[in-house]
Amino acid sequence: MSENPSVPIEFFSRLSHWIGQRGIGKPSSPNRSTIILPVEKFPSSSPHSKASQTALNASLLQSIFRSAPIGIGMVSNRILLWVNTRLCELMGYSREELTGQNARILYSNEEEFIRVGKEKYDQIRLLGTGTIETVFRRKDGRLLDILLNSSPLDQDDWSKGVTFTALDITDRKKAERALYIERDLGLGLSAAGSLQEVLHRCCQSSMEATGLDCGGIYLVDEKSRELRLAFHTGFCDAFVYKVAKYDPMDKLIESVLTGRSLFLGAKEVSNEPLLSVNSAEQLKSFAMVPITFQGKVIACFILGSHTLEMIPPFASQILETIGSFIGEAIMVKQFEHRLNHQANYDPLTELPNRVLAFDRLSQAIRFAEWGRHQVGVLFVDLDRFKLVNNTLGHLFGDFLLVEASRRIFSCIRGNDTLARFSGDEFLIIMPEVVDPNETDRVAQKIRQAFSEPFLLEGVEVFVTPTVGIALYPSDGTEPDALFKNANTALRKAKSEPRDGVQFFSQEFNKRASDRMVMEAQLRHALAKGEFSLHYQPLMDARTGQLCGLEALLRWKNEKLGDVIPDRFIGLAEETGLIVSIGEWVLAEACREAKSLQAKLGFPLYISVNISPRQLREPGFIECLQK
Repeated sequence: MSENPSVPIEFFSRLSHWIGQRGIGKPSSPNRSTIILPVEKFPSSSPHSKASQTALNASLLQSIFRSAPIGIGMVSNRILLWVNTRLCELMGYSREELTGQNARILYSNEEEFIRVGKEKYDQIRLLGTGTIETVFRRKDGRLLDILLNSSPLDQDDWSKGVTFTALDITDRKKAERALYIERDLGLGLSAAGSLQEVLHRCCQSSMEATGLDCGGIYLVDEKSRELRLAFHTGFCDAFVYKVAKYDPMDKLIESVLTGRSLFLGAKEVSNEPLLSVNSAEQLKSFAMVPITFQGKVIACFILGSHTLEMIPPFASQILETIGSFIGEAIMVKQFEHRLNHQANYDPLTELPNRVLAFDRLSQAIRFAEWGRHQVGVLFVDLDRFKLVNNTLGHLFGDFLLVEASRRIFSCIRGNDTLARFSGDEFLIIMPEVVDPNETDRVAQKIRQAFSEPFLLEGVEVFVTPTVGIALYPSDGTEPDALFKNANTALRKAKSEPRDGVQFFSQEFNKRASDRMVMEAQLRHALAKGEFSLHYQPLMDARTGQLCGLEALLRWKNEKLGDVIPDRFIGLAEETGLIVSIGEWVLAEACREAKSLQAKLGFPLYISVNISPRQLREPGFIECLQK
């Protein structure tokens, strides 16, 4: 490729002077590639004529332009009059393809061509030269970042031509973009509050930096190695879900899972089954880039364009840079998400636990205060669950809890919260209750849902739910009070089973409070000597003579006064205190019977009431023998 001989000598002379003015040739900046273009000046005594000197200078300039590491050219009225070899190589055109063409052929688009022309010529008009950064498009479609310097041959007459140099700064701009993105995205990720926000910022930043118009991020499942869609924008839903469901052994998926990036242009996209399955998408270019952490692929970008026929080179470098450093942010947020899930959700049923339930109820109460409506709190207990758990084992008990939670969940409203409170107890929070009957309807639906048996290892198992209900604000204005009162209603429903559903009443609280006071006094009654035995005589019907006595337990407490057996015997059995009280009754009755026999002079039978709880005690026989 030879230089155009038709270019006037004046051009090379002026151009040599113009380049010399700008100091081109010395590496004044790491961002500028420069050359020295010496113009030979012969002394006046030289035998060479002025014409010969001019011809030699032009020859030198042409030789230097041929090997110059920067693109050089001349335009007039923005028509390319002359270009050097380097500019042709840079743009991928031959000299014949560029010479005589409008300079628009060099630019990435019409808007950029107009912008550069206006700003560059404004600078030349004010300063005599113009320097601007722009984007050229090569013949093959690749984009190049260019530092463009321009100066007219004649400041007073631009029609004689404007010379320019074009320095390829693509690599420098890539590095700048990468540093900017890393800094900007790094700050954004550190401020992100959730995994979803991290993924959103990563995707948006990648699209903005590369000029691509659609993107998404898939997380890699550690066990199956399948892709799980985490976030997307710009793609149609059918396409992104098709990618997620695609065969993991497909070459595209296999490529990214092994850590290799994939960049496809228009031709490859049209031939790729995965990308051509949905005609509505109509992608022209597509990229899949792995996101790594400690050398392991944990996620991947998918990005594409509906307009660009190929992924720009700088875009591929940016994506790979982002993919290499956001992996840690994703892993941190995934770890935080797992910790949060463990802290707020039941691991067996995946339902909110009591911590999250407390928070949800607090929110519902605050909203109810503003909206002036009620909040329902329902405690649901599974009757006979402990029997199933103890008989069939914990594995079947866990299965029963999971299935029970699904049945209960199917009965609640869309904005209700179902939580596992503890063991076989579930909690339902119903915000925005207008009519208290709404809570009763839900409770009855739950009862109906349990009318069908559970099938455990081929065995039909029936479990019945009992429901206690409390309402904000009538039954409490704080979460703790509502929990307690709903639980009180549940205990009342279990003690008096009718339909298995019980609303809270303040009377229940009084009873529960009285019961707590009585239990506290009962635990110290034996030590304080508050128990006594009263005897009812047993007469022989044939003779009318006294033959025995029935010992009757009585309790007189300093705070409660005389407490009848009907009030404290059941509580003693429930708490287990009946065992020690029963032993005292047996010992006291025997002692007093012996004393009476000595006084009366004939034997007496003593009848003592024994609790079933005492009969189950291992040492009961030994206690009698004593």
